[in-house]
Amino acid sequence: MAAVGKRVLVVDDDAVILRMMQRLLRAAGWQVTAAASASQARAAFSPGSYGAVFVDVNLGAEDGIALARSLLEQEPGLRVRVMSGEQGNAGKVEEAGLGPLLLKPFSVEEALAFLADGRG
Repeated sequence: MAAVGKRVLVVDDDAVILRMMQRLLRAAGWQVTAAASASQARAAFSPGSYGAVFVDVNLGAEDGIALARSLLEQEPGLRVRVMSGEQGNAGKVEEAGLGPLLLKPFSVEEALAFLADGRG
């Protein structure tokens, strides 16, 4: 089992994005848990279990901003990076204190930079 620092939760309702993130992050040595909805992410999450979380803004029934806030309430200091394919979501993410937005499509280097130093 990977150390908590090398475990990442990826939340996106787009199956292609989930598969891509799993492949890329695993190749970089991360243990990845994929969740296709906020409810799946909540079921997979427990404080102290992940070194970082990537969450999409648009998750259908519940947006990723609400999910990210909920996870941070459970684990203050958790490294969370909010993703979106819509530049217009940048303001909402910043206002929620969750910025900067990781704009899709993003490079592998951008994702790995966040994991490496938490800022990316």
